[in-house]
Amino acid sequence: MECEKIGGILATINSDDENYFVTNITQRVTDGAWHVTWIGLHRNSSGLTWIDSASTPYIKDGLSVTILFTPDIDNNCYVLMIRPEGDMNGWEGVNCDSTVYKDGYVCSRVIN
Repeated sequence: MECEKIGGILATINSDDENYFVTNITQRVTDGAWHVTWIGLHRNSSGLTWIDSASTPYIKDGLSVTILFTPDIDNNCYVLMIRPEGDMNGWEGVNCDSTVYKDGYVCSRVIN
């Protein structure tokens, strides 16, 4: 994974502010185009969890975050979907091995 190459992990989103930050970055680089960005949310046997299991679970269904698709066994990773119209932005469950969603990713890491 690309994030591991820089000593990081896929970004975890633990607040409305962090969700806004990641969404805003994604919207800036998409230049008005439809875009998908991998985030560190996944589904396991316990339910939805962030990749850094130490983080406080932040799962929000509402205006700033819409969970677009309830994943089944084959859709256990999440991406942030940004659409040019802005009417259906949100997190969507996808297959972790998907080759369709390879647009981008947001990493986080500790800076010394």
